[in-house]
Amino acid sequence: MISLHASRVAALAAFVALTSLASGCSSTSTQSGAADSGPGAPADAGVDASTDGGFSFAFANGGTDVTRTTFKVAPVLGSFCMGTTPKTCSFTGSVTDAATGCTAILNAAFVGPLDVGTVFPIVSDASTPLGKGDFTYTETCSGGSTKTWKANSGTLTLDAVTPPAKGLANGTLSFSVKGATLSPAPIGAGDAKGSFDASGSGSNVGYTSPGG
Repeated sequence: MISLHASRVAALAAFVALTSLASGCSSTSTQSGAADSGPGAPADAGVDASTDGGFSFAFANGGTDVTRTTFKVAPVLGSFCMGTTPKTCSFTGSVTDAATGCTAILNAAFVGPLDVGTVFPIVSDASTPLGKGDFTYTETCSGGSTKTWKANSGTLTLDAVTPPAKGLANGTLSFSVKGATLSPAPIGAGDAKGSFDASGSGSNVGYTSPGG
C-alpha cells in the first residue's frame, strides 16, 4: 500500500498558504474561477475547464451541508506524479469564495499505471492501495472552520495521457470521475456533515513527474 495522505495534506496546506499570502486572508483565489455558494447557486463563470487544463465537476444532493454546486477552475496548479511503476499521482485545484472567505479544495488521486483506459475504483482508505483512487473535497474558512469529505464509491478513469518528453518533467493527463458519493472523511472530517454526489472531469491537466 502506498500512502497519499502526506502529499495530500501538503498540497492542501500549500493552497491555503498561497491564498492567504496572495489575499491577506481575504477573498482572492490563486487560480482562475468564480465561486458560487448555497444550494442552487449558479455554476462557476468564465472558466473553460474542458480545454484549459482544468477541473469541471458537479455536486448534487448536498443540501445546505456543502456550499457549492459546481467546482470549475483552470488551470489546475497542484498536480504531480511520483515514482516509476506504479505511479502515485495527485491533482489538486482550489477556488476561493469572495463572499464567505472560504476556500474550496478538490483533490483527485490514484496509485497505478498511467495507461489510458485504466479504471481506479475510489476508496476512502487513509492509505490508498495500489490500483485504487481517492477523491477528497475540503472547505476551509478564514474563521478557522474546516470540513473534509472523502468519496467511498465511484470510479476514476484515465481518458488521455501525454507523458513528459524525454529529458523533461511536465506532462498532461485527462481523467473522469463517475458515481462518487462523498461523506465526512474517516480521519480529519472537522465540521463536515451529510453527504453529496460528485461527477465530472479533469481535462488536459498539466502535471510534473521528475522521474518521467
